[in-house]
Amino acid sequence: MYDKIFKLIQNGELNKAQEQLENTPENDPKRYNISGLIYYQKKEFDKAKEEFEKGLKINPVDSDLLFNYGYLLKNINQEKEAWRYLMRIHNKDWATYDLLGDIEYKKRSKLASLRFYKKAAELPNSPNEMKKKFIDMRNIVKQDTKIAFLCLPGLDNFLKDIVETFSLGYDVKLVVTTDGNQIAESIKWADIVWLEWANEMTVFATNQVPEIQNKKVVCRLHSYEIFTQFPDKINWTNIDQLIFVGDHIKRILHELHPNLNINPDKEIIVYNGVDLDKFKFLVHKPGYNLSVLAHINYKKDPSAWIQIINKLKEIDNRYKLHVGGDFQDPRYKIYFDYIKKEMKLENNFILHGWINEVDKFLEDKDYTLSTSIHEGHPYNILESMARGIKPVILNYSGAKEQWPNELIYNTIDEAVEKITEQTYDSESYRRFIEDNYSLEKQIDNMEAILNICYSKKDASPKKSLKTDEQANNNKNTKQTTNEKRQTSSFSENNSINTKYEGIYIAVPVESNKYSLIACPVSTPVKKNKLVFCNLHGNGYGGNPKYIAEEIIAQGLNYDLVWLLRKDLLEKCHFPPSIRIVQYGTLEALYELVSAKIWINNVNGDFFYIPKRENQFYIQTWHGIPLKKIGADTYSDPKEYIKIAYKENRMIDCMISNSTYLTHKYKNALAYDGKIIEIGYPRNDVLVSFDKREKASKKVKKYYEIDNETKVLMYAPTFRDNVNMDIYNIDFHFLLKILENKFSSQWKILFRLHPKWAHLSNFLNYGDNVINVSDYEDANELMAACNALITDYSSVMFDFSIMKRPVFLYVPDLRNYKNERELYFDIDELPYDAAFNNDDLFSKINNFDQQVYEDKLISFFNRIGLCENGKASENVVEIIKKFVS
Repeated sequence: MYDKIFKLIQNGELNKAQEQLENTPENDPKRYNISGLIYYQKKEFDKAKEEFEKGLKINPVDSDLLFNYGYLLKNINQEKEAWRYLMRIHNKDWATYDLLGDIEYKKRSKLASLRFYKKAAELPNSPNEMKKKFIDMRNIVKQDTKIAFLCLPGLDNFLKDIVETFSLGYDVKLVVTTDGNQIAESIKWADIVWLEWANEMTVFATNQVPEIQNKKVVCRLHSYEIFTQFPDKINWTNIDQLIFVGDHIKRILHELHPNLNINPDKEIIVYNGVDLDKFKFLVHKPGYNLSVLAHINYKKDPSAWIQIINKLKEIDNRYKLHVGGDFQDPRYKIYFDYIKKEMKLENNFILHGWINEVDKFLEDKDYTLSTSIHEGHPYNILESMARGIKPVILNYSGAKEQWPNELIYNTIDEAVEKITEQTYDSESYRRFIEDNYSLEKQIDNMEAILNICYSKKDASPKKSLKTDEQANNNKNTKQTTNEKRQTSSFSENNSINTKYEGIYIAVPVESNKYSLIACPVSTPVKKNKLVFCNLHGNGYGGNPKYIAEEIIAQGLNYDLVWLLRKDLLEKCHFPPSIRIVQYGTLEALYELVSAKIWINNVNGDFFYIPKRENQFYIQTWHGIPLKKIGADTYSDPKEYIKIAYKENRMIDCMISNSTYLTHKYKNALAYDGKIIEIGYPRNDVLVSFDKREKASKKVKKYYEIDNETKVLMYAPTFRDNVNMDIYNIDFHFLLKILENKFSSQWKILFRLHPKWAHLSNFLNYGDNVINVSDYEDANELMAACNALITDYSSVMFDFSIMKRPVFLYVPDLRNYKNERELYFDIDELPYDAAFNNDDLFSKINNFDQQVYEDKLISFFNRIGLCENGKASENVVEIIKKFVS
């Protein structure tokens, strides 16, 4: 049957081929693979995507489906998702590796891409063109930099993949030795010295090898070192970057060694990464085989293994715990041999010795058990999740920062419960590793650190021996650090030439914010890279979102980077073609300094850095202000102008949607650069009928609201005094008023200002009132609403573009005006204002649509509103000119 279908496809008879497919089994993934290929040839990509996805539901690891689905995703600019599914192919051919290399090169790490090109070139059936491509790409990426990786014998397991990768793009030596002469010679040879583990070798290298003071030095601290005296003996002045494998390791280091003289600028977190190509993803289900992979010592709490498997055996004798590992403490072998017989666990507790082929060992396992009381960033969990196996993890310090919390337990009974419950999702376990802890991501972060470290040509001379400063107490150390911060951050007399090109060094200036100091090492601006930020990293929304989505809709080949707060990394949803980078991190800074274009919608943000001559900064702002802003809020406007000057001089253009807003940019924000009045990109969804309808359906589907049901949104702004009493609308009676006035059924969406969204759960809601404070996009919500109640929020101006009713509920007007001055008196606005519930209900009952529209037209003319639904397109046209 399939042979006939393929012949029809080869002859171009696609419709007949589709008809024949109807006669094939519905549970055969091959059917959907062929159907997807037909739709792909017809250029019906959405349908092709649906067919491939149907097939993958039947067999998630079908190689043909994974390749074709990945190929399709790549060609519709969803490279990140393409990479995900191509990586899941078990036996990859050269074409798959080539595709992976292309995606990696374009979207993330050029160095890591060479791993894939190399694998493609080395396969037996690889064409000569592939071998040539690998050589050419390696020549492009290759750096004339020598790196010496130094490690003590037996501790190089975590280095092998890293060294192998860096050797493709750098001149690399891996030196595993205890010989001091070899260590010294390697340091003399290298440009960059990598000290693996903060142990006795690092103590020797930083104190006994004088040449190290002229080198760029990276030390990676894993875990056990923090419980020794080694950190106190290391000469930290000779370390340029200190890498931790987890936030908790950094925290514990400073708790146990409070007097270390380590400049916080030097400290950075880089999590471990697993080589996903080595661990074959399979769909696992609840079963009876548990695994432990570990060096068997006290830290792993091995006695807990016995307690857990005994409880499981009491539930079902089919449970077995398979332990792979060597005994670092022989007392545990004696204990296990004894207790297995004593508790009759010979068939349930099985010791396998050290495991070399971890992937094969995990093949038939259903759970991985981690009972460690302390970990850095354990590979046994990383590797198991990469295979699709559910881990059950003791809640060690740092566990909740590293793993999904539903996989973490506190007691033996909780561990047993997590093993015996039916909750199991192999795809989510694998996806978590793909998104967070891949080897490629680790390599990308490490290379960024080395690039920045090596750029520090003009740093202060290092000291080859310990100084008295290292013996100072913690108080003096903090004082020294603060002094360094003050001298490194921007000041009136320490401005940086904005035309200065080069790599930059991060210097903290405030909590979660950094400034940068230029270093004279050339690094290219990537002409197709754009960095977006919304409200200080607060989600996916605002004008930046709609600019990004227009770029995606046009199919432009741009590298889109979004800066997002750490607490939102797992909550926000982005198109696959946007790369997410944590706001306020060194990685974010690296993206900024290498991006062609910055797009932001607030000032006083992440952009206190020297913009390079060939970079372009678009500032969109975030709304027509009712409340006074900028210099208008200062008793002495010169103070604000002094603050704003540093950022204003970097902005190349501001986007405005009215002559009124343009005036505020010039006066209140003290901006004297280029302003383009083309409308607000975020308001296109409110102006365009098709976009508005699409957004409305999305919101109503999300909140399970019938299309026939009408919706009112209540969206008050924040108060400095956090007074929740003024949010006292009687929603129950309001719904009756709405139904009486406008007919139909109504629901109310309640949305607090993002500043106070976390308080929304403390308010009382009645039936048909939905809390939407955590919904990412306010404009999508507006598109779904038939009316709005607000107070002093600029949301009123955006919403009324649709000419839908707006009511102002302002019971605290007098107090609020004392707190925040307004540009307009309330009675100057085209909206009915109410001061209590009765007043509000009366205004709604007496609402006249025609009178309202007449007021709107007059007001919009007064402020010179210029919204036409094409703002996103117009901004993208500006971007194209600077990217080309």
